[in-house]
Amino acid sequence: MQSVLDIVFVNNTWEDRYNLVRVYATTRVGSDHNPLIVCLEEEMAHPPRYFRFDPMWLTQDGFKDWLISR
Repeated sequence: MQSVLDIVFVNNTWEDRYNLVRVYATTRVGSDHNPLIVCLEEEMAHPPRYFRFDPMWLTQDGFKDWLISR
């Protein structure tokens, strides 16, 4: 049986200093681990988002030409 353990450890001193800390697990990209974002600010407006290619774009007129011209 496999399990993935993505966890953050802190001590009491660190927690006292950064008591408003937030931890966000982001999307897995090429790994069996979720990257963890530790935010020391009061709020993180939006967790980071990753670009995802939609294969449907290949069916749109002119997309392949635009892609090649890049």
